[in-house]
Amino acid sequence: MNKNIAAITVTLLLAGCANSAGQYADAASTQWQKMTAANKAARPELERCAHGKKPSEIPRTEFVKYMVCFNNVEEAKVLPVVNYPDLYQRVMATRTENASLYSQGKIDFEQFKSRSKMALLAFVEEGTKRDENAINYYAAKDQEENDEIARGLASFKQPPTTRTSCFSTGMATNCTSRTSNY
Repeated sequence: MNKNIAAITVTLLLAGCANSAGQYADAASTQWQKMTAANKAARPELERCAHGKKPSEIPRTEFVKYMVCFNNVEEAKVLPVVNYPDLYQRVMATRTENASLYSQGKIDFEQFKSRSKMALLAFVEEGTKRDENAINYYAAKDQEENDEIARGLASFKQPPTTRTSCFSTGMATNCTSRTSNY
Protein backbone atom coordinates (compact mmCIF):
# COMPACT_ATOMS: atom_id res chain seq x y z
CA MET A 1 0.00 0.00 0.00
CA ASN A 2 2.82 2.43 0.85
CA LYS A 3 4.47 1.68 -2.51
CA ASN A 4 1.21 2.68 -4.21
CA ILE A 5 1.13 5.98 -2.31
CA ALA A 6 4.72 6.69 -3.36
CA ALA A 7 3.90 5.84 -7.00
CA ILE A 8 0.84 8.10 -6.97
CA THR A 9 2.88 10.90 -5.40
CA VAL A 10 5.58 10.58 -8.07
CA THR A 11 2.98 10.58 -10.84
CA LEU A 12 1.25 13.67 -9.47
CA LEU A 13 4.52 15.53 -8.98
CA LEU A 14 5.84 14.71 -12.44
CA ALA A 15 2.56 15.49 -14.17
CA GLY A 16 1.83 18.73 -12.37
CA CYS A 17 5.14 20.45 -11.82
CA ALA A 18 7.21 20.22 -14.95
CA ASN A 19 5.13 21.17 -17.94
CA SER A 20 6.49 24.56 -18.94
CA ALA A 21 7.68 23.43 -22.41
CA GLY A 22 4.14 22.36 -23.33
CA GLN A 23 2.69 25.54 -21.88
CA TYR A 24 5.14 27.65 -23.90
CA ALA A 25 4.31 25.75 -27.11
CA ASP A 26 0.59 26.29 -26.51
CA ALA A 27 1.11 30.00 -25.81
CA ALA A 28 3.27 30.45 -28.92
CA SER A 29 0.70 28.71 -31.08
CA THR A 30 -2.06 30.88 -29.65
CA GLN A 31 0.00 34.00 -30.33
CA TRP A 32 0.54 33.02 -34.00
CA GLN A 33 -3.23 32.49 -34.29
CA LYS A 34 -3.89 35.92 -32.77
CA MET A 35 -1.52 37.51 -35.28
CA THR A 36 -3.28 35.80 -38.18
CA ALA A 37 -6.68 36.90 -36.86
CA ALA A 38 -5.47 40.49 -36.36
CA ASN A 39 -4.13 40.54 -39.91
CA LYS A 40 -7.49 39.37 -41.27
CA ALA A 41 -9.33 41.94 -39.16
CA ALA A 42 -7.06 44.70 -40.52
CA ARG A 43 -7.78 43.81 -44.18
CA PRO A 44 -10.57 46.39 -44.69
CA GLU A 45 -8.33 49.19 -43.44
CA LEU A 46 -5.42 47.93 -45.52
CA GLU A 47 -7.66 47.97 -48.60
CA ARG A 48 -8.62 51.58 -47.82
CA CYS A 49 -4.94 52.46 -48.01
CA ALA A 50 -5.07 51.38 -51.66
CA HIS A 51 -8.20 53.52 -52.33
CA GLY A 52 -10.02 50.58 -53.88
CA LYS A 53 -7.14 49.59 -56.16
CA LYS A 54 -5.07 46.46 -56.23
CA PRO A 55 -1.52 47.19 -55.06
CA SER A 56 -0.24 46.48 -58.58
CA GLU A 57 -2.56 49.26 -59.92
CA ILE A 58 -1.25 51.96 -57.57
CA PRO A 59 0.91 54.43 -59.48
CA ARG A 60 4.61 54.23 -58.64
CA THR A 61 4.55 57.85 -57.50
CA GLU A 62 1.97 57.02 -54.82
CA PHE A 63 3.34 53.67 -53.78
CA VAL A 64 5.47 54.84 -50.83
CA LYS A 65 2.45 56.73 -49.48
CA TYR A 66 0.38 53.54 -49.82
CA MET A 67 3.05 51.47 -48.02
CA VAL A 68 3.31 54.00 -45.17
CA CYS A 69 -0.47 53.76 -44.70
CA PHE A 70 -0.26 49.95 -44.92
CA ASN A 71 2.49 49.81 -42.28
CA ASN A 72 0.63 52.27 -40.01
CA VAL A 73 -2.43 50.01 -40.04
CA GLU A 74 -0.31 46.94 -39.32
CA GLU A 75 1.56 48.77 -36.59
CA ALA A 76 -1.74 49.63 -34.89
CA LYS A 77 -3.60 46.35 -35.48
CA VAL A 78 -1.09 43.54 -35.97
CA LEU A 79 2.13 44.54 -34.24
CA PRO A 80 0.59 44.51 -30.71
CA VAL A 81 -0.19 40.77 -31.01
CA VAL A 82 2.91 39.63 -32.91
CA ASN A 83 5.15 37.11 -31.10
CA TYR A 84 8.30 38.99 -32.00
CA PRO A 85 7.68 42.70 -32.69
CA ASP A 86 11.35 43.32 -33.51
CA LEU A 87 11.18 40.82 -36.35
CA TYR A 88 7.88 42.17 -37.67
CA GLN A 89 9.25 45.73 -37.65
CA ARG A 90 11.98 44.43 -39.98
CA VAL A 91 9.27 43.18 -42.34
CA MET A 92 7.60 46.60 -42.33
CA ALA A 93 10.93 48.38 -42.87
CA THR A 94 11.81 46.06 -45.74
CA ARG A 95 8.43 46.70 -47.38
CA THR A 96 8.94 50.46 -47.07
CA GLU A 97 12.46 50.20 -48.50
CA ASN A 98 11.22 48.07 -51.39
CA ALA A 99 8.30 50.44 -51.99
CA SER A 100 10.83 53.26 -52.30
CA LEU A 101 12.90 51.26 -54.80
CA TYR A 102 9.74 50.44 -56.76
CA SER A 103 8.57 54.07 -56.83
CA GLN A 104 12.02 55.11 -58.09
CA GLY A 105 11.82 52.53 -60.89
CA LYS A 106 14.79 50.54 -59.56
CA ILE A 107 12.74 47.35 -59.21
CA ASP A 108 9.51 46.23 -60.84
CA PHE A 109 6.31 45.28 -59.00
CA GLU A 110 7.04 41.55 -59.13
CA GLN A 111 10.41 42.16 -57.48
CA PHE A 112 8.66 44.26 -54.82
CA LYS A 113 6.22 41.41 -54.13
CA SER A 114 8.97 38.80 -54.11
CA ARG A 115 11.19 40.77 -51.72
CA SER A 116 8.25 41.48 -49.42
CA LYS A 117 7.32 37.80 -49.34
CA MET A 118 10.92 36.88 -48.58
CA ALA A 119 10.93 39.34 -45.66
CA LEU A 120 7.71 37.79 -44.35
CA LEU A 121 9.11 34.27 -44.74
CA ALA A 122 12.27 35.33 -42.86
CA PHE A 123 10.01 36.62 -40.06
CA VAL A 124 8.14 33.31 -39.85
CA GLU A 125 11.37 31.29 -40.04
CA GLU A 126 13.18 33.30 -37.36
CA GLY A 127 10.06 33.36 -35.15
CA THR A 128 9.69 29.61 -35.47
CA LYS A 129 13.37 29.16 -34.64
CA ARG A 130 12.98 31.32 -31.53
CA ASP A 131 9.92 29.33 -30.48
CA GLU A 132 11.75 26.03 -30.96
CA ASN A 133 14.74 27.28 -28.96
CA ALA A 134 12.48 28.38 -26.12
CA ILE A 135 10.59 25.07 -26.14
CA ASN A 136 13.90 23.16 -26.02
CA TYR A 137 15.09 25.36 -23.16
CA TYR A 138 11.90 24.76 -21.17
CA ALA A 139 11.96 21.04 -21.95
CA ALA A 140 15.49 20.84 -20.51
CA LYS A 141 14.35 22.77 -17.42
CA ASP A 142 11.36 20.42 -17.09
CA GLN A 143 13.70 17.43 -17.25
CA GLU A 144 15.91 18.96 -14.55
CA GLU A 145 12.84 19.41 -12.33
CA ASN A 146 11.72 15.84 -12.98
CA ASP A 147 15.19 14.52 -12.16
CA GLU A 148 15.27 16.55 -8.95
CA ILE A 149 11.87 15.22 -7.92
CA ALA A 150 12.94 11.66 -8.70
CA ARG A 151 16.15 12.07 -6.66
CA GLY A 152 14.15 13.45 -3.75
CA LEU A 153 11.67 10.59 -3.87
CA ALA A 154 14.45 8.01 -4.10
CA SER A 155 15.77 9.22 -0.77
CA PHE A 156 12.30 9.24 0.74
CA LYS A 157 11.75 6.19 3.00
CA GLN A 158 8.44 4.98 4.24
CA PRO A 159 8.30 4.29 7.98
CA PRO A 160 8.26 0.59 8.90
CA THR A 161 4.83 -0.98 9.02
CA THR A 162 3.88 -3.30 11.83
CA ARG A 163 1.16 -5.89 11.28
CA THR A 164 -0.33 -7.68 14.19
CA SER A 165 -2.35 -10.86 13.81
CA CYS A 166 -4.27 -12.39 16.69
CA PHE A 167 -6.21 -15.59 16.96
CA SER A 168 -8.03 -17.19 19.83
CA THR A 169 -7.86 -20.80 20.89
CA GLY A 170 -10.19 -21.51 23.73
CA MET A 171 -9.47 -19.12 26.56
CA ALA A 172 -6.08 -18.00 25.19
CA THR A 173 -5.40 -15.37 22.55
CA ASN A 174 -2.14 -15.55 20.64
CA CYS A 175 -0.83 -12.51 18.81
CA THR A 176 2.14 -12.13 16.51
CA SER A 177 3.56 -8.92 15.13
CA ARG A 178 5.61 -8.55 12.00
CA THR A 179 7.45 -5.40 10.93
CA SER A 180 8.17 -4.75 7.27
CA ASN A 181 10.24 -2.09 5.55
CA TYR A 182 9.10 -0.93 2.12
